[in-house]
Amino acid sequence: MPGPLSAFLDEAVAAGGNRRALFAPGTTVSRRGLRIRARKRADELARSGVAPGDLVVVGLGNAAETVVTLLACDRLGAVCVLADPTLGNRALDEICAAFAVRVVLRRPAGQDTPPPAYPGHEVRSRRRGASGLALWERLEPAEPRPAPPPGSSVLLPSVAPSGAPSFVARSATEVARVAAAAATFLALDETTVPIPTPSPAHPVCLESVVFAALAAVAAVWRVAGPGASSST
Repeated sequence: MPGPLSAFLDEAVAAGGNRRALFAPGTTVSRRGLRIRARKRADELARSGVAPGDLVVVGLGNAAETVVTLLACDRLGAVCVLADPTLGNRALDEICAAFAVRVVLRRPAGQDTPPPAYPGHEVRSRRRGASGLALWERLEPAEPRPAPPPGSSVLLPSVAPSGAPSFVARSATEVARVAAAAATFLALDETTVPIPTPSPAHPVCLESVVFAALAAVAAVWRVAGPGASSST
C-alpha cells in the first residue's frame, strides 16, 4: 500500500497530472511522469529484495533520482536514507556500520575512486542505473545490525556535538504534514520553484526532505544545475 507521500502524489496527479513536478537542466518531469518513475523504481527495489522496513541508501545528492527513490521507498514501506555525497565514502561507511542496508544508490566520484568499505556487509550485485550515472549495489548484512526506530520512513545522517555520527529519524507522515503546512504557509503554486541546497542531507533537518514532497503536491522542484546552491 502506498504511504503518505505517494498518496500526496496520487492526489496531485488527479488535480493535474501534466503539471511540472521536477525541473532539471535539459528536462522536466510531470507529476504523472514522476509517479510512473517512482512506481518503476519501487518495482526495481522489490525485485532486489527490498521489503518493508529495509534501508535503501541514496547518495545522489540534489537529483531527480533522489526524489524518485524517496517516493518509491514510501510506496514499499522501506526506509530511505539520504547520504551526503559530498562526504564521499565516509557517510556510506557510517550508515552501514550502524544499520543493516539492503540497497545503495550512489554516484561514483571516478573510475579510480575506491569503493566504500560497507562495514559488516557483502556486496551481492552491482550494476549501473538506467541513466548510467548512478551505481546500484545490493548488499547483504554479514553481521547483526540494529533496526531503525519504529515508524521510521526517512533517516538523515548527522553529526553529534562530540563528532560521532548520529541519525535523525522521521516518519513519512511527519514529512507529508510539514510539506502540506509549508505549501500553505508559503502560498506555493505551480509557478513557484523551490531551490534546495545541492545536498538534501546537509544540513540535516526535516525541511531537507520536504522539498521532495512539495514536488508531488504543489510546486516545481529544481534539481542539480546552475543556480541550485541556495533555497528559496
